[in-house]
Amino acid sequence: MTRCRVEDFSPAYQEQIKRQLNLPSKPSHNDDEMNGTEKEYLKMLKGREVSGIIDNIKIKAIKFRVGKERCNYTPDFTCYNLKTGRIEVHEVKGGFYRDDARVKFQGCKLMYPEFDWMWCQKKEGVWTVE
Repeated sequence: MTRCRVEDFSPAYQEQIKRQLNLPSKPSHNDDEMNGTEKEYLKMLKGREVSGIIDNIKIKAIKFRVGKERCNYTPDFTCYNLKTGRIEVHEVKGGFYRDDARVKFQGCKLMYPEFDWMWCQKKEGVWTVE
């Protein structure tokens, strides 16, 4: 796995990313499997799909190139929002996460504004979506 640092982004993005970050740290899970938090969030997404809000949920289906060299970001979920006609990108985290996950997310959010970016975190049993 390649770690991504704020310095890997162009200077135009570096300051914006730094302003937006306030990050705790903890080693991440194995990216090849969904953890319990991701499985729970997928159930919520499927509920939105059944309600006709979103369609075409994909798990780790898109890889974004970020930074200068060999730095990639693969979000947990993507889906098509039927009301807005835009692709939603969902990153799901529990109470703790690694710094580089947030750096990659914030960098992609700036670099790819054609997507709707959602940082979804479950902390102490409560979901927040930014």
